[in-house]
Amino acid sequence: MLLIFDLDNTLYPTHEQVIQCREAAVKAMMKRGLPGTYEEIRKELNKVIKEKGSNYNQHFDLTVKRMTNLSRREQLAIITAGVTKYNTTKQELMKPYSETTRVLKKLKKKHNTCILTKGKEKKQWDKINRLGLYPYFKNNVWIVSDEESKETAIKKILKKFKTTNALLIGDRPDSDIKAANKTGIKSAQLMKGPYKNIKGPEPDYKINNLKELLKLLKSADD
Repeated sequence: MLLIFDLDNTLYPTHEQVIQCREAAVKAMMKRGLPGTYEEIRKELNKVIKEKGSNYNQHFDLTVKRMTNLSRREQLAIITAGVTKYNTTKQELMKPYSETTRVLKKLKKKHNTCILTKGKEKKQWDKINRLGLYPYFKNNVWIVSDEESKETAIKKILKKFKTTNALLIGDRPDSDIKAANKTGIKSAQLMKGPYKNIKGPEPDYKINNLKELLKLLKSADD
């Protein structure tokens, strides 16, 4: 069977790590002189993220600009403190789920595996490299932009592997499961992260962790 994995919140806890990185960055900017309480700054930062999207690369710039009347030089001192702390915290925290690599090692023995993820290409590849996931997927990585649909990518993947016997594993009903259902392949929703309780298209299976995927596939083979 062909296994198509989502990346964020499926192979590693993206949401949890991002929250911790932002918390550390806000505290670093406050220490550097950004006025306001922690709650006020987080509220404004969250507003910017909601307005501009998660892939916007100037969240801190816009937050600082909105909250101060400081000179550009003074603003940059605050912004760069936040960026530096965000990146160092990200480096410390970026790890896959504890079971991810063990499960992938076992799956590679019997199944073809690939990644299908949304986001900026270099950013997603950087995650794959930092997480040590490249050996399990090699160049079988498909990255679509926020404007593109995963359905089109799934069709290309099925064509490459010359099969329709595939299972998509992801965390988002409104994206991963929806795309799998539309293209007629099986889907398994990982019940972790911020989307686990969101209503949407129903998956064929629900799993609480990736280890349960091994049992699911074994049952399918029996």
